[in-house]
Amino acid sequence: MQQEPEIDYEQLGKRIQQARKESNMTQEELSGRCNISTSYLSRCENGNTRISLPLLYKIGVQTGRGVDYFLMDSPSSDPSIKINNSIGKLLLQCSAEMLTLVEHFLQGLLNYDQSIRKRLE
Repeated sequence: MQQEPEIDYEQLGKRIQQARKESNMTQEELSGRCNISTSYLSRCENGNTRISLPLLYKIGVQTGRGVDYFLMDSPSSDPSIKINNSIGKLLLQCSAEMLTLVEHFLQGLLNYDQSIRKRLE
């Protein structure tokens, strides 16, 4: 029987704290936006408690991070790596017309994401 991988809650907490600080939020601000107590957020940031996936998702929405940023040591956790290593290379292959379509598509995705975030607030 294969053993389940374990979550490093201390590392997870450090990433939550880093994302919060990079988003220029205090613990009070982030905890308020996520409907949790400041002391609970502090325990999460210190790795002293297990955090639920829905809460991790809310924190991700509020800090502009994907859940994988908090959980994995993967290139996808840093958007600039993904942009530079794969997306940018693909964009360089596009014609001017295709780049215009991509730009409009991305703007539509961003608008949709923003509307979802507003609903979660």
